[in-house]
Amino acid sequence: MENLVTVKTENLNLGLMKKITAERMAELFHTGEAEKQEGHLLVCVGSWAAYNAGGRHSLGACYKGDFFIDFMALNGSEELDAVLNYLGWSEQEKEELFVQDYMSDFFHTENADYENPRALADLVAENRDAIQQDPEKLAAIMEATGEGLEDALDEMDNYIFYPGTDAEGYAEEMAEESGDVPEWLAYYVDYEKMGRDMVLNGDIDEVGGGVLARC
Repeated sequence: MENLVTVKTENLNLGLMKKITAERMAELFHTGEAEKQEGHLLVCVGSWAAYNAGGRHSLGACYKGDFFIDFMALNGSEELDAVLNYLGWSEQEKEELFVQDYMSDFFHTENADYENPRALADLVAENRDAIQQDPEKLAAIMEATGEGLEDALDEMDNYIFYPGTDAEGYAEEMAEESGDVPEWLAYYVDYEKMGRDMVLNGDIDEVGGGVLARC
């Protein structure tokens, strides 16, 4: 059938075939407008074989002018392979995949070239609910620790994230919650220095979106 590609799954005993349609392709591919969505991960999947050859796939997977695949909607590496088959990628091209570009509000890496898109697709699919539950906190952990997505997900229960504040604001909030500072004394307390010391002692981390505190 036109606009239909089938790909064998890893479980050959079941004899299942993965199918993808033009409608599904349109759901998966997005422009930068999708960056406005919370908890998004848009990935331009590239291939070193295609990139080095300078062929029609050298700029990454592209469907009707859109280069970014919504990994939060993608059903893992199996569907990614179906997408690439739909686009006519060769077996050699599919063997040398890398993250050519990405846009995300929770996923951050300085070494996207080393990311395996198949592994990333499976990781996101398996942890979609956890990511959607608190993408801001996940982003803060990745920024503060420099950990990859998998390790950051494992650390989610070990941190509390305070969005929209800084170390000084966090120190003041903690002092007020403790109730140990009388109102007449609060005026003289230097919350800026308290917050600075908390950062220096490793109790908290200031990140772009707020303050990350270890439980």
